[in-house]
Amino acid sequence: MNDVSSAMGRNRTELVGRTEELARLCGKLQDARTGHGGLCLVAGATGIGKTRLARELAERAAGDAFDVLWATCDDSPAAPAYHPWIDILRALLALRGGLAGTKPYGPFDLLVGSSPALAETAESPAVPASTLEAERLRFELFAAVARALRVAATERSLVVVLDDAHTADVGSLLLLRHAAHALHHSRVLMVATVRAAESRLAQHGQAVLADLADVSETVLLDGWDLDELRSFLRPEFPEGVPARLLEVVYQLTRGNPLFVEGVSRTLRERGDVVLADGFPLEVRLPDGLRTVLRGRLDPLSGEARKVLDCIAVAGRHGAAPLVAEIAAMELAAVVDHANEAVGARVLLAPERVGGVYRFAHPLIREIVHADLPGTRRQALHRRAAIAIQQAQAPALDEHASAIAHHYIESSSRGDADAAVAFARKAAEWATARCAYEEAAHQVRRALATLPDDDVEERCALLVALGEAHLRAGHVARAHEICREASLLAREIGAAELLARATLARSGEAVRKSNLNRRYWQPLLKAAGLEGTRFHDLRHTCATLLLLANVH
Repeated sequence: MNDVSSAMGRNRTELVGRTEELARLCGKLQDARTGHGGLCLVAGATGIGKTRLARELAERAAGDAFDVLWATCDDSPAAPAYHPWIDILRALLALRGGLAGTKPYGPFDLLVGSSPALAETAESPAVPASTLEAERLRFELFAAVARALRVAATERSLVVVLDDAHTADVGSLLLLRHAAHALHHSRVLMVATVRAAESRLAQHGQAVLADLADVSETVLLDGWDLDELRSFLRPEFPEGVPARLLEVVYQLTRGNPLFVEGVSRTLRERGDVVLADGFPLEVRLPDGLRTVLRGRLDPLSGEARKVLDCIAVAGRHGAAPLVAEIAAMELAAVVDHANEAVGARVLLAPERVGGVYRFAHPLIREIVHADLPGTRRQALHRRAAIAIQQAQAPALDEHASAIAHHYIESSSRGDADAAVAFARKAAEWATARCAYEEAAHQVRRALATLPDDDVEERCALLVALGEAHLRAGHVARAHEICREASLLAREIGAAELLARATLARSGEAVRKSNLNRRYWQPLLKAAGLEGTRFHDLRHTCATLLLLANVH
């Protein structure tokens, strides 16, 4: 191996460059200390160093008497609604031993409850009956979260980091937007890393992400310039970095740190390349970031790769004990093989004993999961569903989205009923916490999994989907879905479902001449009350209220 290959092959963890960007962020730290917090977005392309810069800021903040709360967002369908905020609020709860200044409020208590006992004693709100009621409940939830952070920061200033925020659920982004407004004059600095011009969110989520730029200061990261690239190489070339080497690497990578790693690997592996003036000229960048990152996997042992497969499947539940259940391995063996992957910079070490293993870059997880043979992937997902059910038995509802996801991915006809049941539980969990977009997403998953012959359940899910869209403020979409549900309910004679679908369409423009024919008469027929006049309904309702002692 030549000197250039050896020099570029060594691991580096120190921050390279980013002097101006870090200074701006440190300036925001001082602003927050004096009561002028708010939101900073750290934006840039994949591999540009957003997380590394945020970690540098977090380390400096911790050393400067700030409390730091960090959450990594996850775009996996297994992640529950508000998952980064749940992590942040529960970390704050553990850090401070309580959330001073907060008052009992159903959705907030359910969100931060760190034990089943807390969740059981929380006052569950009534399911909102209208879009306005849903908006009010969600506003109160967001206000409660912002208030908890504001009050906590009066004791000791806070830095709140949402890493990979572009992968967060819509509810989490809406909460971030609210907090950016509410905490502008507070001792809370929020930092969100986002992948520039790249998001897997649906259109509504992308619009919310774009809105964040209007309520934040954006720090945009580009690739290293020549001086920063020279700084990266200088420790290995004390007499000066050769100009030709600098030119080749910069032309191939444009200073993207992950691409620099790819070139580094190529130089290491091609010690026999044709040299001119002592340096390689015919070096090509690997075909994209996936090839660069896949190169990290190559040196790993077969057993380590098996453990990685299980961690990729487990996602947010990738702590060693659960991975051991999925892999059918001894716990000690799982830890040893995972540590091998940590050493290869494929995994990040857990932040605490028994904590979750995370991949060093989200794309590595995608690569590992995508490379799994279909039958093995399905089997591992089924094992994950069973393992999570057993491990989280006291709090199944919170983990329902993950269990549903794993049953769906198992692609087993026998697991379809369980997948639908847990997806419905996840939707109910999300609705109770005002995450209406997530509730709609979970119902859609249930619909996609439901066997074709279960017509009544399909009708019920359509009604639930329409109601979720209505609460989220997607009125036109809600009415469209509820029209479909009404037709199906009428066809199968499901009176209650027909009534719910009709109520969910309230507010839709209806011609007076169609009211009786399209809505009233079908409801009466489904309920077995043909011949009842609309006028009679008022008197019946009044009588029932009087009998219930309601005056």
